[in-house]
Amino acid sequence: MNVIPFPTVRRIRFIRTTAAAMARSTPCGAEKLLTAALSRQWDALVKKGISAEIATNDLDVAERAIRSRQYLMERQSGDAA
Repeated sequence: MNVIPFPTVRRIRFIRTTAAAMARSTPCGAEKLLTAALSRQWDALVKKGISAEIATNDLDVAERAIRSRQYLMERQSGDAA
C-alpha cells in the first residue's frame, strides 16, 4: 500500500504560503521560517506514523519546491520594479 504522507492540495498551499512568508522576510529570517515550517511538518508526519525515510524524502521535495517558489516570487517582484 502506498501512503501519501502529504496530500497534494495541502502541499501546494504549504509551499505557497511558506515561500511568500520567506520572500517577505530577511534572508536570515527566511531560513528560520523554513526550518520551523519543515520541523512542524516533520512532527506531523511522524505523529501520523510515517517512516523517517519517507518523511525525510517528502520534506526534501517540499524544501526544494519552497525554495523554487520563493526564487520565482522574488524574480517576478524584481521584474515589476
